[in-house]
Amino acid sequence: KERLKKVRPLKLTSPIDSQISYLYKKIIRCYIDGSFEASCVLCRAISEFLIKEHIKKKGYGHLLKGKEEDTTKMSLPRIIKQHKLLTRKTIGIYYKIMERANNILHEKDVKTEDIHALTSIELLQSFIEEFPKIE
Repeated sequence: KERLKKVRPLKLTSPIDSQISYLYKKIIRCYIDGSFEASCVLCRAISEFLIKEHIKKKGYGHLLKGKEEDTTKMSLPRIIKQHKLLTRKTIGIYYKIMERANNILHEKDVKTEDIHALTSIELLQSFIEEFPKIE
């Protein structure tokens, strides 16, 4: 119950994809249950989903890397920077979310605590609030 009190509700100014809503609820459930690593990694998944959809809507979907190795394809950060698809502030928030998840997924002996998950959730909320609205 204490963790639930720490997480503020996600307030949206525009509709959100049902998959995002579902994953966001999972993030909160993981946080409440003490699965802090899962919360952080799911925050990254949501931010990347939003970025990919935005890239596609802006007509740059053909640049996205797939599972195959194609040297003509680009990473999400490269696409959004090169084509100026997000503000610096939004990109900065994304990098903070991504960094925590990368540390969890790729570094040994990384301890993830309540505060780390809560910070990732708050960053995701800011990311969603700052993200370009659906046109």
